[in-house]
Amino acid sequence: MNEYLSTFLEIRFDEITSELKKTNGDYAKAYKLRREQYQKIDPLFNTDTDILLAECDRHDFQEYFENDFTVNAIEQRTFYVKDCLDCIKLLRSLGVIL
Repeated sequence: MNEYLSTFLEIRFDEITSELKKTNGDYAKAYKLRREQYQKIDPLFNTDTDILLAECDRHDFQEYFENDFTVNAIEQRTFYVKDCLDCIKLLRSLGVIL
């Protein structure tokens, strides 16, 4: 991918997620909980031994994936709308549409 396009997309992603954290309570809550849950389950992956999950670990994984699903669903919906609007702005600025 073109370096400039990649940089633009990273900046745009950060702008949209920052806006979501400020304006969408469900997103902000799920984002925060997902980050907290990740910190609980991450040590399980950083080991050279087999992983044996206790009931509390299973619960942590379940909560993490539920919050991850919520975050991703909100992001996808928002990105789709924002990308459509960005595309329309670009086409208007190029004079392709009025």
